[in-house]
Amino acid sequence: MVNGKFYYPLLNWERPCRGDICSELNVERYELRKDRTIGYSHPNGTHDDVFWSIALAVFASVKMEPEPYLAVIPRS
Repeated sequence: MVNGKFYYPLLNWERPCRGDICSELNVERYELRKDRTIGYSHPNGTHDDVFWSIALAVFASVKMEPEPYLAVIPRS
């Protein structure tokens, strides 16, 4: 992630649960609600903590720049 790329291993893990990372990343669902917000959910029996921990790690590695400040100065 330091070089701006994200790699994850294609492997299975044994603890704390059985599964692979690819399938855990692809089960997250989203829907547009009536109030125009996006709701996220996941099926029962899946581990959404894998999805959200990877999402937070990638988000934390993004370099943020401050927004430009524009001011209007009235003429005298």
